Amino acid sequence: MKKKVKWQRINFLRKKNKMLEYIYQNPLIFGIILLWNVPWKGVALWKAARNRQKIWFILLLIVNTMAILEIIYLFIFCEPKEDKNKDEKSEDTEDVSQEEIVD
Repeated sequence: MKKKVKWQRINFLRKKNKMLEYIYQNPLIFGIILLWNVPWKGVALWKAARNRQKIWFILLLIVNTMAILEIIYLFIFCEPKEDKNKDEKSEDTEDVSQEEIVD
């Protein structure tokens, strides 16, 4: 039983090494992976930092899942941060327009 598990691990590592060799031998594939991964990671890290979610920030920074974790974070777990300045500006414009009507 132990030998079977050991050989399965060895075969998995061999397949993984072949895949990595293929990626390194073909710079176009590597470039496509980078172009896909970097923007998602950048946006997810930026949103996690703005929302002050330290655990998500660290997790997104360390774990590389080919942008799958980043997409899940952005569309499911990222809460949009409310901008207080927009609310204040909209109240100010409402007050000004009402004062102009009265005069």
